Amino acid sequence: MDTQNGRKNAQKRKHKRLVVVNKRRFVFASLLLLFVISTLFSILSGAWMSEAFSEKELISIEIVPGDTLWDIASKFNFYNEDIREVIHRIKAYNHLEDGQLIAGEMLVVPLSNK
Repeated sequence: MDTQNGRKNAQKRKHKRLVVVNKRRFVFASLLLLFVISTLFSILSGAWMSEAFSEKELISIEIVPGDTLWDIASKFNFYNEDIREVIHRIKAYNHLEDGQLIAGEMLVVPLSNK
């Protein structure tokens, strides 16, 4: 008999329900936990660090005869980046397929410090 009563008591203890004693504290803790988790997820996913959320400093210049992308990238390379990366950024921002520049046109130079 003792073993049967012991098993029944063990089963009752296994299926014990959790009871919320202080509902306000539980809701506050749940919301705080949700906020912390969502903030960590945002930071780890890089949402605050992506280019979509950061403002880029832009310089507009007029192309003069003899200008090349290499010269322009060298002139506006304020952060000592690889010139090829600066050229790539200029070409991407201005939708240039090749490195051909036409005198008299405007060119936007996006600056970055990575």
